[in-house]
Amino acid sequence: STRPSDTVARLGGDEFAIVLDDVEDDAAAATVAAKLIEAVGRPIVVDGHELTVFASIGISRFPGDGVTADLLLRQADAAMYLAKQEGRNRCRFFSPEITAGVMQRLDIATGLRLAVARDQLVLHYQPAVDATDGRVLSVEALLRWRHPTRGLLGPAEFIHIAEETGVIDSIGRWVLETACRQLRKWHDAGLTHIAVKVNLSPLEFRQPGLLDQVRAAVEENNIPPGALGIEITESAAMQEPERSEQVLTEMRALGIHVSLDDFGTGHSSLAQLSRFPIQGLKIDRTLVAALPDDRKNAIIASTVAALCSDLGLDLVGEGVESEIGRAHV
Repeated sequence: STRPSDTVARLGGDEFAIVLDDVEDDAAAATVAAKLIEAVGRPIVVDGHELTVFASIGISRFPGDGVTADLLLRQADAAMYLAKQEGRNRCRFFSPEITAGVMQRLDIATGLRLAVARDQLVLHYQPAVDATDGRVLSVEALLRWRHPTRGLLGPAEFIHIAEETGVIDSIGRWVLETACRQLRKWHDAGLTHIAVKVNLSPLEFRQPGLLDQVRAAVEENNIPPGALGIEITESAAMQEPERSEQVLTEMRALGIHVSLDDFGTGHSSLAQLSRFPIQGLKIDRTLVAALPDDRKNAIIASTVAALCSDLGLDLVGEGVESEIGRAHV
């Protein structure tokens, strides 16, 4: 679909850039884009399964849309993002009408590719406290990005973009390795009762190399069994129950404490839940925030607490910020 004079390069993840030399007009560029979409979309057979890949293409033009390679790539990326929003498997030319929101997304995507190398990521550790005596049982590693112009950003503002661009692999590896190094420092200082829990995004949980990453981090930092915890959302576990069961079983074999996060927000059945080799549940903040005034939420919370007690599972109430809230979880 491309010519010998064209240049094709991989930017990262599933993003590629193609430089078309000596293109007559927009129609010619659109024709090339259509051929690429057709070529990429041809069904392929893998292990007897027919798979189809969809492509979204953004086009910027020299010199009308920019005169530098960096600017032209940004404009094409913005147009590609709109093509995705409009249903994928199509192309879109850059235009000045592209919204500020799209450009902000591009700024985040570009910055994320450099955030690890520039030491802009940081972990904050939120304690999980025993409801009976106030002892700190573990801490949850919470990712923050020290953005050079926008200040401290929480994961809700950039994780979905990290997943879209493929940067989530390097960020997830950094979080795991950093949390394990900090845990080793605490244990060396005598705080051996502290455990650290790390959140996995749904895409991270589906990565084939996840177990190898966890094993390497545990062995390198000599983490004892039970001191490192992995949290995945209930909905992520339910996407592929059989695979989830296998991965979580192997996690347990490595001595990892496994918990389901955001419990109560998914669409699982208790029969499916019983299959997973988990050791804890975390009640979602939306249920905890209404306690103790909302009677229905209080009944749900107490039922989950009784379930965890009967199954021998740890229970964490997310977002407990008062003595009254602690008493009802």
